Amino acid sequence: MQEDKSQIKILTIEDDAAVREVIVEFLGQIGYTPLQAEDGDTGLNVFRRESPDLILLDLRLPTIDGLDVLSKIKEESPGTPVIIVSGQGTVDDAADALKKGAWDYITKPIIDMQILDVAVSNVLERAKQFREKQSYQERLEDKAQKESSDLEQRGMELERAYRNLHHEIEERKRAEQAIDQERTFMQTILDGVRDPARIVAPDFTVMMMNQAALALLPSHKTSLDQLSCFEAYRQSDRPCSGEDHPCVLKKVVNTSKGASCRHTDKSEDGSERTYELEASPLWNADGSLHGILEVIRNVTGDLSVEAQLREHQERLYHLV
Repeated sequence: MQEDKSQIKILTIEDDAAVREVIVEFLGQIGYTPLQAEDGDTGLNVFRRESPDLILLDLRLPTIDGLDVLSKIKEESPGTPVIIVSGQGTVDDAADALKKGAWDYITKPIIDMQILDVAVSNVLERAKQFREKQSYQERLEDKAQKESSDLEQRGMELERAYRNLHHEIEERKRAEQAIDQERTFMQTILDGVRDPARIVAPDFTVMMMNQAALALLPSHKTSLDQLSCFEAYRQSDRPCSGEDHPCVLKKVVNTSKGASCRHTDKSEDGSERTYELEASPLWNADGSLHGILEVIRNVTGDLSVEAQLREHQERLYHLV
């Protein structure tokens, strides 16, 4: 009999609201009961109140560091599985977390949510097997007279489960290698574009960009980890909006079609600069939105030439 996923509670402890909402929404869509917390203190309170079956934990948290949260969870409930959801810049910390009791880790940004689905399924299956093994050992202690054939049969079942898990891990490695190859291919294409170009996830975090786009990053940004498109392009802390800065990416998400718009900015000397933004959707094999390809072109010079031509035409018209 297949287990009812809605009975499985998964707690996501993540301070980035956009990332947290994407994960929570995805877990709900595939049938689990999602819980969420924006910091370590809140996460521990929810953990103690709800007793979740699985915890997705970010290492970079306000109030309490993620490793400290992990230690408290392991101290209070050693059997509760924890998956680290870590930025690329904190892989060493994630490895340390695995030594301290975490069951698995996933790097952010999560390009393909299937990776999260597989990791959650694997860890829940391992946790189930762990509980079954504990229960089995307790029964052995209570009933020493149990036939040895039962123990051998159970060992065979665990061996099959181990082989299946090993196969799943190998499949996951191959999938990750394929994703790396795809990223390399996409990066090569992006770097061949003269204008600033980038691929943005549906939650508006930057997945990759070419050298021209990297040149537009603020000097204090040395990594794409959790970098939003509006922060990378306009050094802003909020999404584009209004007549001067319409959000072309939101239009693509809403319509599933390519779109373009123009942004007008003022430089420090008061002069205006106009940029033309063109965005096109990129689809996964299953028809879901993988990301958005956005190209940014400075058209200030073109518009200036057009304005001069119109002015000359008007002068000629008046002379005639």
